Amino acid sequence: MKTRAVWRQALRDLIERRTDVLRVDLARVRFVEVTGVTGLAVTVQRLPEGQRIVRHRSPAQMLRILELFRPVPAPMQVAT
Repeated sequence: MKTRAVWRQALRDLIERRTDVLRVDLARVRFVEVTGVTGLAVTVQRLPEGQRIVRHRSPAQMLRILELFRPVPAPMQVAT
């Protein structure tokens, strides 16, 4: 549960940045569940117009959960 609070705060901090592209490197994330991915999707929906999140090195679990959100919110992209 402690990590959930850290994740929520990180998402709040992310949307306070004033850049068009918000890059999120998820390489160190070891466990993902639906609540965490939902938090990310809700954050994306709250972004001001013109701002987007680009995910880098998303864990496989996150990708599988995001499949349930079809279509993935437009402002969320995956870096190649």
